[in-house]
Parts: sequence; structure tokens; C-alpha cells
Amino acid sequence: MGSGKTGLLSLEAPNEAAEAVIGRYVRAAQTNLAEWAAKYQTDVQAYLNDPEKVALAKDKLAAWYEVLSQNRAEIARAYENMRVQYRNKLAEIIRRYTKVPGGVTRKTERAIEEYQAVA
Repeated sequence: MGSGKTGLLSLEAPNEAAEAVIGRYVRAAQTNLAEWAAKYQTDVQAYLNDPEKVALAKDKLAAWYEVLSQNRAEIARAYENMRVQYRNKLAEIIRRYTKVPGGVTRKTERAIEEYQAVA
């Protein structure tokens, strides 16, 4: 659905996108975990030993925070809307995974309602 590299949204169905992303990650981790760990350690050490990389990262992050700050009202509105939608979706999922003969119990329904109401 999202891309950290491009910031674009996929047109793929959400369930298909989630399944594909998690599947690729699990398969890759099973194969490459030791290599990833070694590379991560090497890269972090190289970063720590390069003051210019540290300064560049600080300046890039400060620029990102500046842009976020300039757009905070719009971001807050969008985030609140998405948060409500997401909590409602999670409640649907909880209901599907709560397997009780005859349906969801009142106790579970109350827990879902409380979950949805959390600010």
C-alpha cells in the first residue's frame, strides 16, 4: 500500500498488498537474517565514525520536522480521520477472530466499543 522510498500509494487491494509484503519479508528474513545482521552492524559502525554523515542526517531530519511543523494542522486532521477508520477496521477484525459459539459475547462487544472510544 505505501512505499517508504517513493511515498506513493499502491493501487493493489489492501489484503493482497499486506500478504505480499509480509510474505516477501518472511521469506527474505529466513534466507538472509545473518547477512542482514552483519551488514547492519557494519553500516551502523561506519555511520558512527563519520561526523559528516551524522551532520547530514541531522540536517535532513530537521528539514523534515520543519515541513511537518508547517503542515501540522492538516496532518492532525488527516491522522485523526485515519485513526478512527483504522480503529473501526480493527474492531471488525477482532470480531472475526473472536470465535464464540452463537457470536461475539457482550463482554467482547464492550471491549471493542471501549477500544474504539480510546482517544
